[in-house]
Amino acid sequence: MSWSRVWDRLSRSYTVIAPDLPGFGQSEKLSTPTLSGMATMLKELLGVLHLDRVTVVGNSFGAGVAIKFENDHPQMVSHLVLVDGGYMPIIPGFMKKFISLPGVNQGFRALIRNATFSRKTLNRSFANPPKLPAGFLEKIEQNTMVYSRISFDTIMNHSTPLS
Repeated sequence: MSWSRVWDRLSRSYTVIAPDLPGFGQSEKLSTPTLSGMATMLKELLGVLHLDRVTVVGNSFGAGVAIKFENDHPQMVSHLVLVDGGYMPIIPGFMKKFISLPGVNQGFRALIRNATFSRKTLNRSFANPPKLPAGFLEKIEQNTMVYSRISFDTIMNHSTPLS
């Protein structure tokens, strides 16, 4: 969805593969969402497609996955392109324990979800929202619970810095 406006242009010069990250779009989620798990699924997809060296482009949350993929499988990455993302915070263990408390967890998830996926935030996230594909923001809003859960859980499971 994020890249639908540029696929055709890119495909004139490159083979374009645009997988859904696990749990986003139409793909199944991982039982425990981690960057490593998502990078492994990307490696498996490229193996099935018999591709051994590729340019990896990651947008937003996908930029963290792209960095992890490059860290884990550098021999497979000819170029790494990051768009609007790349930083993945490491939450200290004591904070993870606190955030995991039932009442705190629900409140913290709601706070992050509203700060990240509110219409106001989404409108500020794009230079020219009217130029987005039809239904783009509505699709994100419809899937806010799923997207925020996967993103939040992945960050909670993240424990090593991306470099």
